[in-house]
Amino acid sequence: MLATTAPLTLVTRALAGPCARVEPLLPPGGDPHEAQARPADLLRLRRAALLVENGLELEAELSLEPLLRSGAAPDLRRVDSSRGIATLPSGGPSVPNPHIWLDPLRALQQGITIAAALHAAIPACRDGLPARQARLEAQLRDLDLELRHQLTPVRERTVLGLHDLGAYFAERYGLRLTSLMPPGGGEHQAPGPGDLQRIGSLARQHQLRGILVEPGASAGLDGILQDLGLRALPFDPIETLDPEAPPGLEPYLRRQRANAAAVLASLAPLPAP
Repeated sequence: MLATTAPLTLVTRALAGPCARVEPLLPPGGDPHEAQARPADLLRLRRAALLVENGLELEAELSLEPLLRSGAAPDLRRVDSSRGIATLPSGGPSVPNPHIWLDPLRALQQGITIAAALHAAIPACRDGLPARQARLEAQLRDLDLELRHQLTPVRERTVLGLHDLGAYFAERYGLRLTSLMPPGGGEHQAPGPGDLQRIGSLARQHQLRGILVEPGASAGLDGILQDLGLRALPFDPIETLDPEAPPGLEPYLRRQRANAAAVLASLAPLPAP
């Protein structure tokens, strides 16, 4: 089996257990917004029984359709894990934000869709699947309760992020996310010196200690923020997969807990003047 993104790979592996090998379509460390599916991936697509997709136009950035037309197995089953999930806009009302997995309960909806596809496509996975699905659901619901408990004291506060990657996370926990860069400008686009006044004004208005920054942000950003007395706090969109990651859902759980910690750090009380 193949999955197109890192979180889908983790969820599908947790559901499949020992019954099937689940590989990421992208190489370890691959960014789904920049990587292109490669001709070498044809070999894996030809032997895959199931392709788990995020949907919401994310796979279009991988040029996946031409690759599938070139030689995917004729009986390859594809599952759009975003089916039935309420979405948020990005860059316009008709453009969905694809980062649904950053909301644990939407990730659970994805998992339920994937489990149904596994049951239908791979008979060997049916034995034990209900137990694995129940464990996945418990892990994600427990994570949601944990994060909700931590973030309730800052509910309705505004956080600043470079981009709108954390929109689903923010919505789930009642935060107001303000993106410094416009949607569609590229995930690694960062503010420049000309943005200093606006960033400083927003930080003062919302009494912030830092800005949420995803991996790969401009190396010059730290200096810009330091001049404003702000920190660059890592918010991980979980778009890449560590090749040394342990099996199961733990990498996702750990990174989401770190995201909550970054949000809380950005909203920590300012020192007394």
